[in-house]
Formats: sequence, structure tokens, C-alpha cells
Amino acid sequence: MSQVPIWFERKFEFSFPVELHPNLSARLRGTPARLEETVRGRSHKILIKKTREKWSAQEHAGHLLDLERCGWRELAITWRPATNSPRQT
Repeated sequence: MSQVPIWFERKFEFSFPVELHPNLSARLRGTPARLEETVRGRSHKILIKKTREKWSAQEHAGHLLDLERCGWRELAITWRPATNSPRQT
């Protein structure tokens, strides 16, 4: 069984084609609305349920909120895949 690397030792590749950038940006901007629609009306019991010791829906939503506070969507939206470097502001 392979070991999951420590989070900060993971490497992520963002080598998607430049043509996909508008779609990725739209998906990121729409994440809060899709999340709200998904969890609206669900009972607290369902939202905090863990399956096989994985994160619950509430934990996932909280993690996304933490990332939002860090500005992850803005960073991802302003990324220029053609040069693999962020825009200068």
C-alpha cells in the first residue's frame, strides 16, 4: 500500500491547456453557489457524517471557506497557463 505524502511535500501540476483556462476560471467562480445548492436543506446529521474516516461534507465546506479566506480562487483565476506564471498586479 502506498503512503500518502505529507500535504506540504505534495507536488501539483497545473499543465492544463490554455484553452481550458476560461472553463477552469468559471468553475472556480461558481464553486460557492454549487456548494450552497448541494448542502442546502441537508440535515446536520448528514453534513457531519464521516464515511471510512474520511472528511465529512461539513469539513470539506469548511476547508473551502478557509481557502477562500486565503484568496485561492483569485489566485487560480488570475493564473496565466500560457506562461505558467501569475499576472503582475
